[in-house]
Amino acid sequence: MSNVALKGFTRRIIPNELDIPESSLDGFFKNPKLEQFKRGVLDENSVALSFAATMEKTANFKKDPTYDFLYDEQLKPYVDNIDYFRNSGSKLESKYLINELKEQSEMIATNPGAYFIGRLTGGILDPVTYAAFSMKAFRTASGAYNLKRITAIATAEELYKQTINANREKELAYFVPVGTAIVTGLVNTIGRLKSFEGGEAVGKYNKQQLLLDGREEVVARAKQNNGELLDSRILDPDNRIGPKGVGADATNTGGARSYNDDLYDEAIANTLTGLEKTNATPMFRLLKSPILQVRELATDLLDTKLLQNKNKLNTGFTTKSIESAIARKYIYVEEARQNAKGGYKDYLKRIYQENNLGQDARFKKTEMRFKGIKTISEREFQRRISYRLVSKDIKDPIPEVNKVASYLRENFFTRIGREADAEELFSIYSKVIIAGLKRTRDKMKRENKKTTESNGVTKTLAEIEARLADEEARLININATGPLREDYLPRYWKRDLIRNKKKDFKKDLRIAFNNKGINISVNELDEIVDDIATSTPFNKLPRDAVKPDETFDLSFAFQPSGVSKHLRNRVMILDDAYLMQRGWMEDNINIIAKQYFNSTMPDIEISKVFGDVAMMGLKGPDSGYRPSIPQIAMEWDAYINKMAPKNTRPKLREKLIQKKQDDIRDIEASRDLLRGTYGLTNNPESGFQSGIRTLKNMQNMMFLSGFLSAVPDMARLMMQNGIQKGFGQTFEIFANQSNRQILKMSKKEANMVGEALDLAIAGRANTIGNVDEMIYGLNSVERATGAANSFYFTFINLMNVWNTGMKTASSYIGSTKIIEFAEQATKGTISQKNMAKLLSGSIDKSMAKRIVQQYKKYGLGVGGAEKGDLKYSKVARSDLWDDREAAEAFGNALRKEIRTTIITPDKGDVPLWMNKPLGGLLSQFKKFGMAATQAVMMRGLQERDQNFFIGLMFLVGMGAMVDAVRQRAFDRDYSKKKTGDKIASALDRSGAIGIFSDLNRMLEVMSDNELGIAPALGAGKPYNATNRQKLGLVGPSGSLAYNLYEIMLDTGSGNYDYTTARAIRRSLPLQNIWYLDSLFDKFEKGIR
Repeated sequence: MSNVALKGFTRRIIPNELDIPESSLDGFFKNPKLEQFKRGVLDENSVALSFAATMEKTANFKKDPTYDFLYDEQLKPYVDNIDYFRNSGSKLESKYLINELKEQSEMIATNPGAYFIGRLTGGILDPVTYAAFSMKAFRTASGAYNLKRITAIATAEELYKQTINANREKELAYFVPVGTAIVTGLVNTIGRLKSFEGGEAVGKYNKQQLLLDGREEVVARAKQNNGELLDSRILDPDNRIGPKGVGADATNTGGARSYNDDLYDEAIANTLTGLEKTNATPMFRLLKSPILQVRELATDLLDTKLLQNKNKLNTGFTTKSIESAIARKYIYVEEARQNAKGGYKDYLKRIYQENNLGQDARFKKTEMRFKGIKTISEREFQRRISYRLVSKDIKDPIPEVNKVASYLRENFFTRIGREADAEELFSIYSKVIIAGLKRTRDKMKRENKKTTESNGVTKTLAEIEARLADEEARLININATGPLREDYLPRYWKRDLIRNKKKDFKKDLRIAFNNKGINISVNELDEIVDDIATSTPFNKLPRDAVKPDETFDLSFAFQPSGVSKHLRNRVMILDDAYLMQRGWMEDNINIIAKQYFNSTMPDIEISKVFGDVAMMGLKGPDSGYRPSIPQIAMEWDAYINKMAPKNTRPKLREKLIQKKQDDIRDIEASRDLLRGTYGLTNNPESGFQSGIRTLKNMQNMMFLSGFLSAVPDMARLMMQNGIQKGFGQTFEIFANQSNRQILKMSKKEANMVGEALDLAIAGRANTIGNVDEMIYGLNSVERATGAANSFYFTFINLMNVWNTGMKTASSYIGSTKIIEFAEQATKGTISQKNMAKLLSGSIDKSMAKRIVQQYKKYGLGVGGAEKGDLKYSKVARSDLWDDREAAEAFGNALRKEIRTTIITPDKGDVPLWMNKPLGGLLSQFKKFGMAATQAVMMRGLQERDQNFFIGLMFLVGMGAMVDAVRQRAFDRDYSKKKTGDKIASALDRSGAIGIFSDLNRMLEVMSDNELGIAPALGAGKPYNATNRQKLGLVGPSGSLAYNLYEIMLDTGSGNYDYTTARAIRRSLPLQNIWYLDSLFDKFEKGIR
């Protein structure tokens, strides 16, 4: 006999032949509108559930041992809810359950959202929930909620509910603990942001402060002369006295400007959505700051796809960002890769010629096998290049290897090294420390002191002089072993291999020292091996360098950068060639080049703008760099003292101090986003962190369907450029006899600004898939899944091919638009809207004139140096321009045009939590939605022109086409789909509403399709969302976790059926590729 507990307090409408006794609580609620709400409360509140379980009587059904619910004819109409009948033991019991299901569906249809609200209410009012979030036992010493204890009690509570309610979803035993952990973590995060108490933090900071050599020197360099403000107008922000008090004629509008006028100009222009006023992203927050320099600094650091007020008013241009500058330099990496690839082709070509092989390349390898001619692989060619670079005097027997190595030495490593050296990137901190130590030493000598004290720590003059000598030796070592050394190649250790074979590594490391004439003790060797095994290949800067008490934590200037103290202070002269040959160091030249660029170029570009990578003003206030973080902090202090002087308006003062800290944190976060270190833990090689990165790679191959879903990109060309230009130029390129050459030039133009390189670096696909971390794959598993991920994007779902083509097309059309706008601006015929677009791309009228001059001198098309047979198009050929500043300005505008048209997320487009390991996993695939919201919806509503509205129709139309193709690919009849469903699907696939599509999907699932776009359009009846759908709301990892749970549960319990086969399929790579669907269908049927 099986027992079915009766849910709810009112009598069920049940078949007459079933002998079901009345509930003792029958009639407790007479209002039928409360029935569904009441059911939700009962299902989620442990007290109500316990009471109902005690009071309710049960219906007994005789179990039929021959009964199988999968073969019950009466259940055919309920195939979508078949899991509801999984525990049924007879036909009669299934009949009862059918009636229960019908009743539930009717109540859902008549009472939208009632069950969901009831369930939420039941959970909130649950005494266990209240106890967990109110009792001290569930708090840590710092006041945060104890994640382990709360998750444990939530798990115990769920197991209890499972015990007393036989019909409760078994999957909640997994979902509730995971959900509780996530919610508790979010509450703790929000709590940390909101509960910041300045005094407490200051006290803690003072207690932990250490003696840091040179602190006075650093602080002196960080502050302005005489404490002057960056902009004195902040003290009287409404007074129009001219910018920074220098007179009204300094503005390009001809009128005096107040501080608030300039503040308004820097803000994001109205988007009609109000999203720009939210705190969703660091860019949104910084561009709302009451400090002008904070707003200016935001666009110095990061790109934005949105117009600023100064663009719309034609009063100023958006500054060129460091993010864009770094991307434009990525051509260094591509040139290095192409040179290595070209060198290997030259090597093969020479071998073919020397052996008189046939002309047809398809048969050359076959001929070589017959003749016994051996060649090295391209991978071996890359290894030899690396080995040649670290072998100063040993040439490779293959001349092409030596040629490529020479090119890379001069045009890549030394080129970047010179740029780094020019910014004192490797020496600035040592120089500051040396200056500080000299200041302390000289002061002690003048005052005839033998000791000095700081923060309770005493040092003697001899100790100061010894420390100074060490630091000067360290500076000499930096200069001697840096990137300008003839045999320099950055070392990227295979730390996972070293940790697994530490004993063997020690032997080889000793030999590497001995080969350079250096003897080393056992203890020193042990220290160095431990340092190498635990060090990280990046320099992670601290957060909160400016404290609420108006002091600076500049300890980073005195700590080892990215590697341990032993490695930084020791002269690490090793036989790198030997260690590389033994396999302890990375020897793939393409990986080495990419990682070296990622770890140095952001620091170089930040230093060019701010003087030092930490943006702390270490080169002094009058050195011509942009304001430092300490200067911003002091500007904030002036504002705080004006708005809420000490001992007055304490609540406002506390709020402003918090806002100051928030601004500084966002600035530091933006800096770290550029450096690729934001969100990285102190141990990014931990199993958990590595597992997250590996899982994201795997989920890309499971869930990203490929280029078909990106077809709406074509509509973006029309939306951005209009139908006439979009279609006209597209037709012209295909009708032109020189089309291949023109497209090649357009691709080169895009490559020069770091775009259309997807076949090489999978830039857009990796960003959308949230696997664009700049750190190098830290173990063999990560490297393998990363390589598989790149192969998948290029050869399986074809996203890299598609993105390269679409960005090339965008470059071709976008170049024409920029040049035409520049010509109109030069002639004075440009409209205010088009001028706003030009200013958004960092081009003002004077720069537009220079661009036009360069186009006339070197360009191809109407008005260019050569007209060719082009009627509509203009090809810049900016690589030939002699005005490099104009070429840079043109490239900056083109990059923004390409990334806005073919939507590619920028670093400031998404919330910061999405860039953290766990946040990135839970929000995987959501970055595109955030970027699309800004590029399509918000930017379109800022412009509100004909192109936007017509393009929007094209975009939704393309979404409908993709939906139709996918329906047919999966053997579904698109014509039978309801009109409302077609519209909802088209809107979803178009990307027109960006992140709101994800939010709408969440609303539909959580409300069982009672709320949202689809039900509003009449697309389907209300339904009970599955737990897979609910878990999927936290990202693809939720769906995958449910699939794996279902597989293990069914396999372990012996209930293996078609749902298990479907779960297995959904957990496999490539399963979401539309052209492989029929193959996976056969596989799924075969394992049922």
